[in-house]
Amino acid sequence: MIAMPPTAKAADTFKVAEGTKVGQSLGWFMIESGSDMNRVFSVQTTFPPQWNGAKLVTADKGNWSTQRFNLIYAGNEAGVDYFRLKVYHSGYYLHRSGDYAEHRVIHQWNDRFNLNAYWALEPDGAGYYHLKNRNSNEYMEASGQKDNRVWLSNKRTDDAAQKWRFISTSKSDNERRSLDDGWYTIESRSNSNCVLDISGGGMNNGDNLITWERHGGDNQIFFVEYHNGCYGRYTIKARHSNNYLHKSGSDDGLNIHQWSGVCDNAQWCLEPIGDGYY
Repeated sequence: MIAMPPTAKAADTFKVAEGTKVGQSLGWFMIESGSDMNRVFSVQTTFPPQWNGAKLVTADKGNWSTQRFNLIYAGNEAGVDYFRLKVYHSGYYLHRSGDYAEHRVIHQWNDRFNLNAYWALEPDGAGYYHLKNRNSNEYMEASGQKDNRVWLSNKRTDDAAQKWRFISTSKSDNERRSLDDGWYTIESRSNSNCVLDISGGGMNNGDNLITWERHGGDNQIFFVEYHNGCYGRYTIKARHSNNYLHKSGSDDGLNIHQWSGVCDNAQWCLEPIGDGYY
C-alpha cells in the first residue's frame, strides 16, 4: 500500500505582490479536485518525460513527480493575473490542446509563451479555484470519464468538477516511490491464481514472460528495484536467471521477455490504481 504524504496547507488566495516579475515562481503545488479530495492533477507518464501531448488526468494523491506543479507568474492583462503551470517531471507546461471541439483535452507542451499555457485563477471563496484558459476562456473540469482526463468546458459552473485546490508541496529530487525495493510475486488482477512467470524457467535472453498458475518457483519471483536517476522508473529482475523484464522492441504490440542488462526497454513505471494494484 502507498503511504500518503503529510497533510499540507491549502493556498486560499494567490496574491501577486507589487514588483513580482514575469517568470517568478509562487511555489510548488499539488492541485486537488473539488470532486474528490483524494485525487489530484497528474500528467500521464511517458518515457522520456519530455513528451509533447502527454494528457492531464486526475489520479490518486501521491505527491509523485507527475503531480507537482510550479505556479509561475505570467503577467497581468486587463487587470487579470495569469499563471503558467510547469510540470516537475518534464519541465513542460499545461496547455489547452489545439483542437476546437467542446471538451478538448489538456496536455503538457514545451512552449511556455503560447497563450494556451496561460491560466487565470478565479477563487470561489472557499479555498478552491476555477482555472480559466487565457486563449479560449474555457474552464478546467474533471471529466468523470473512465480515463479520468481533465478537459475544458466552455462555461463556468458551480459544479465541484470545476473546482481545484492548491496544496503546497516541495520540489524534491527524492521522488516518492510507488513500491519498496524487494522480491515479489506479481499477481494478475483478472485471475488471482495467476502470476508473472518466465516460461519454462528458461535461462536465456528472449525467453517469454507469461502468466501461469502460482507455484512459488524462482521463475515467478522478481526483484523490483527503484532507480532515481531514470525518472523514477523500476527494473524487474527474475530470481532464477538474474535477467530483466524487457520490452522486445520499439513498436506497439510487441512481446515482453527476459534479457540481460538494463536499457530503456527494461525500465518500468509503477502507477498505483488502489487496493495494492499497479
